[in-house]
Amino acid sequence: MLINNTNHYKKYDTSLGFTLIEQITTAFILSIFLISATPTYISFTNKSMLKNSAERLASDLHWARSEAMIYGSESNITINTVFSIHDNGWCYGFTENPTCDCTRPLGDSDACSLTESGTSQLKVTNSDQYSGKISMSNMTPFTNATRFNSVRGVSNSVNVRLSDNQDRSIDVLVNPLGRVHICSSTHADQLGYPAC
Repeated sequence: MLINNTNHYKKYDTSLGFTLIEQITTAFILSIFLISATPTYISFTNKSMLKNSAERLASDLHWARSEAMIYGSESNITINTVFSIHDNGWCYGFTENPTCDCTRPLGDSDACSLTESGTSQLKVTNSDQYSGKISMSNMTPFTNATRFNSVRGVSNSVNVRLSDNQDRSIDVLVNPLGRVHICSSTHADQLGYPAC
């Protein structure tokens, strides 16, 4: 018995896969979306860094006030927050001394350090932590330090402005009662803080 098999060679289906033109078109459309989203992403990250730096400063000031009130009642110490704006950026640090240099390392006599449990610890925040994209300016003339009193946590008034490279700025204020307040002097609707 002979079997007639005329369908020996199968015809391949050409509808599987993508053509080169479809792949190029898809890559072109995706690149347009990526290019249009990049400025928005950069703006978002800069705004997040600005808000983070302001909230960290406010949190650190709250911490310094509470530390002055907790430990100061025993030994009558005053915790000072010293702000420094220099050529390479800015920094602030905490100390029990009347002043300190927040650019100095731990162990230096002028370093911003606090003694906790008998050991000296460096308490400094600087602009390097924000990739140099956040600038600081002291809005209070003749004052580069905030001193929290050990009895009631009262302080001298200070206003520190943090700004990014897109002209957005946030002010961190300390009133004479030692209360810390965050407000925005520009773009309050974008930053989510009340206007100053």
